[in-house]
Amino acid sequence: NDRGQLLHFGLSAAVENSSLPIGDVNGDQNDPSLLNYNSRGAHMDADFGIAYTSNKLSMQAAVPTIRNYIVKDIYNTVDRAIFYSAVSYKIALGEEFNSLEPKLCYTMVKGNDDIWDAGLDLKCAHNLASIQAIYHSTKSFTVGLGINLQSRIQMLAMYTTEASTIRKYTDGNLSLNLKVALFSRKSL
Repeated sequence: NDRGQLLHFGLSAAVENSSLPIGDVNGDQNDPSLLNYNSRGAHMDADFGIAYTSNKLSMQAAVPTIRNYIVKDIYNTVDRAIFYSAVSYKIALGEEFNSLEPKLCYTMVKGNDDIWDAGLDLKCAHNLASIQAIYHSTKSFTVGLGINLQSRIQMLAMYTTEASTIRKYTDGNLSLNLKVALFSRKSL
């Protein structure tokens, strides 16, 4: 319709094969928990999401790692996301700076404090570029820069600092993303 109202459903699937380099362990290399971790082998997993979008309002919800609800095994862990939700509202600005979109997110975490995120997405240069900034309740932040090319390709780089509780042990992470519209669409 004229307000751009859409209902989206998504399902993603992945194969995970994780292992620890036992030779690099500083400690008992025969620890049964390390050996059990490496004996898990590959497994399939999936995520499900739903979203309502309009020209201004966006509401999202997702259930990650569906495998953990179906298969109850000894590798079930805490400190993982079990539910995600977000809401945002796009505010039109003008020619140079096209829109500003504040966003609030909530992640339910099994066995730990839930995470709240508050962020902004600023679109500029006729929606060809975007700048993101997000503050996380874990006392970390994310900054990002996105570029749309030829209305079918989108590139995004994001840097996230580590949570304050582990910042002295590790650096943040950089995520580089590429999105390509394979089928005919007006724009990303």
